[in-house]
Amino acid sequence: MRSQAARLRLLVWLWRCYASRQQALVQRPEARWLLRIALGLSIAGAFGWGLLVAWMFPLLSLSLHTLHSALSGQLLLWPLLLSLWQKGPRLPVHAWLAWPIARTLLAHALQMLSLLHGANAALLFFLLGIWVKGVAPSFSLASNLGWLTTAGLLLTFSQWITNGLRILRYTYPTSYVLIWIGGVVGIRLLIAQNGLSWLAGQTFDRALTQPASGLWILLVLNICCYLLALVPIRKSLFLDHNFLFPLSSASSTRPRWTGSATWRLVRLQLLLIWRHRITRIMLFLPLLFGLMGSIQLGIGLQQNAKIYTALGILLLLIPSLQILNNMLGWQGTFAAALFTWPISYRDWGKATLWVASGAASIGFLTGAGIVSLINPSVLIHLLVLYSYLVGWVHPVLLLQAPSHAIQIQLESRSLISSGTASLRRPFRLIGLILLLIGLAVGGVTTGKGGLLMLAVLGGMGLFMLPLWLDLLELQIRRQKHSLLVHLQAV
Repeated sequence: MRSQAARLRLLVWLWRCYASRQQALVQRPEARWLLRIALGLSIAGAFGWGLLVAWMFPLLSLSLHTLHSALSGQLLLWPLLLSLWQKGPRLPVHAWLAWPIARTLLAHALQMLSLLHGANAALLFFLLGIWVKGVAPSFSLASNLGWLTTAGLLLTFSQWITNGLRILRYTYPTSYVLIWIGGVVGIRLLIAQNGLSWLAGQTFDRALTQPASGLWILLVLNICCYLLALVPIRKSLFLDHNFLFPLSSASSTRPRWTGSATWRLVRLQLLLIWRHRITRIMLFLPLLFGLMGSIQLGIGLQQNAKIYTALGILLLLIPSLQILNNMLGWQGTFAAALFTWPISYRDWGKATLWVASGAASIGFLTGAGIVSLINPSVLIHLLVLYSYLVGWVHPVLLLQAPSHAIQIQLESRSLISSGTASLRRPFRLIGLILLLIGLAVGGVTTGKGGLLMLAVLGGMGLFMLPLWLDLLELQIRRQKHSLLVHLQAV
């Protein structure tokens, strides 16, 4: 037992040395100070928000129980959000696996280090702000200690769930999507059945009235979730495991506060499009299509003409899709370098999405300027369509790019004569595009319910951006050989 504790202390010490060395190597002193100031402001902001929320609830004639119910919902939703955006610790895990340290002990260390994530610090200080203003002045010392202990146990409970979901996201993305959607639906059902009120009564409210009665239940739940998350973490600690890819030392040594790889790739892709006069049109087409599409959409909605509405939606959505479908083909000239450069597929995917969404923004901003003069009520339709396009349509089509791309010679004659021959299995892709556009047409023409559905799809797609990029990375790695063959074909 003593040797295990000594090894755990060794891991913590090595982690601190590694973190200090990384800061010295990749950050300038002014950048470190800027990072510390930003972190301090974020923590102060979270604490201030907690004070503001605790101060506002009595003014709105809302009870402390209602505040506890809202906190319970936030803590249930927290693992779902963190599992999308939280990555593994920036540690050289590949090198650590060669040390004479048991994988179980390393898994324990990774579990405990995950508590140091910045999002947990923000949530902790938010809860402290609520405690300082809403709980501490009105209750006894025992009740205050019970409330703080309950909040801490719920915070660690959500982190253990996050760890398990995060590994599931990298290893079994389909199961993760089902669990994520099921979690959102379950929280919605809890709200509808007053389940959050019951949960708040069994946790925060009981901590104030009977401080020691319910803590053992939370402690048992913490232990169970900790062990459940420990099992997949330990299984993932193998050199050929998918989960170790985002935790590799290469990603942990990436410089901070310098030009992002994503923005450099955005610039390179824009230069690639701009260099050739035929592809240059792709950057101006959204301007023309946005003008015509917004006018058609406004006329169709005003006259309740579904044909004009469908045509307007088609003109608004189509221009940016060409960039997503052909970006890999345009880069086929240097396909071998594309797969050997020190860039990640996630950065390439983010850059492509940024370029496509930028082109879409040109068209929708043009359309918004037109319809604001003709019929301002159409602006909400444009906003919903834009969120649906950027949040849902673009990621879905980007996932299909590795399955369809072939090399496209960036010459005027080749680009004009290529047509649908610039894609593998073009009819499958055309069918998918028509399905996505048909869904948009159905949502806009069915009224408020359809618009709400499109807005939810767009918002959910934006929240799932890390998952889209994980799936793209998996798709490219699985089809790397076939993709290289088709991109290098003459």
